[in-house]
Amino acid sequence: MCFSRSLHYQFYVWYFHSLHLLLWCTTLPVVVRVLILGLLELSWNTYPSTMESSGILHLCHGVLLLALWFSPYFSMEKITLAKGCKDKGCKEDHTGAKKMK
Repeated sequence: MCFSRSLHYQFYVWYFHSLHLLLWCTTLPVVVRVLILGLLELSWNTYPSTMESSGILHLCHGVLLLALWFSPYFSMEKITLAKGCKDKGCKEDHTGAKKMK
């Protein structure tokens, strides 16, 4: 959504329900999360779109993308540790796939 060339209302219907999950996977304060949801709703419901509503839409998507990028919930270290490694240098395969001999 951040890099779309054009945005249509069908896109909002498609990703509206995932916005809540994505925002609550960040470490943003709750007030900022709710503000982003409100601003997204406001910008999508502005017809015809204006420069301000489009700017707010892109700003909110950018903040969400950066917040998810720096979220501790999606760090590779945690994913590796969750798969069974006890240290950061683990090179074992924890996917459950059988290795070919």
